[in-house]
Amino acid sequence: MPVYLRALQPMAARLQREHERLGPTVPTKGTDLSSITPQKLAYIEAMLNDRPRKILDFRTPREVYTEIVQAKLAERQAVTAKTVALQT
Repeated sequence: MPVYLRALQPMAARLQREHERLGPTVPTKGTDLSSITPQKLAYIEAMLNDRPRKILDFRTPREVYTEIVQAKLAERQAVTAKTVALQT
């Protein structure tokens, strides 16, 4: 029984469309960043960090980072509270 494999073209086309959507907003590799204003860099950073990612269950990197930081802070506060309770 013959087996047919699908070409990777649909994925390549999707990646190309995604890159085109980002288009001129994101500077190309090797661009001198000193020529870009801090406001423009902040805009690019926000745009990239606020895009949902499939690998993150369609959450943004900013959301995942915030969850991790909040979990670590809660863990640290719990340990501190336990230490204080043991000292009294």
